[in-house]
Amino acid sequence: MKITRFFIVGASNTLLTYLLYVVLLKLGTDYKFSLFFVYLFGIIFGYLLNRYWTFSINKQHRLSFIRYLIWYIVVFILNLLFLIFLVDFHLLNPIYAQLLVLLILSLVSFLVQKNWVFVTQV
Repeated sequence: MKITRFFIVGASNTLLTYLLYVVLLKLGTDYKFSLFFVYLFGIIFGYLLNRYWTFSINKQHRLSFIRYLIWYIVVFILNLLFLIFLVDFHLLNPIYAQLLVLLILSLVSFLVQKNWVFVTQV
């Protein structure tokens, strides 16, 4: 059940942030700034949905938020590095490059969040 909820939250968060990323690019915003902005939005949106719905942690849980931030800083850095490589070496345009990177990084995210970020502390 958690994996289904994670998929729903992740898919909706990813779709929303990806569409926002595309809109920012179409408005002429640099792809690196666009990525930074959508990550800020996605971190807040995704954390709240995953904490309260996917993993059902309803009590005050500061540690899960700290772990979530640490994890998404790592994901952001990886995303940015992959995106710079793909875009700056003219392998893909920023829209398709980000789509590819999202698919790759999303696969790891469930396991990290389930086993490290949202682990219930006794």
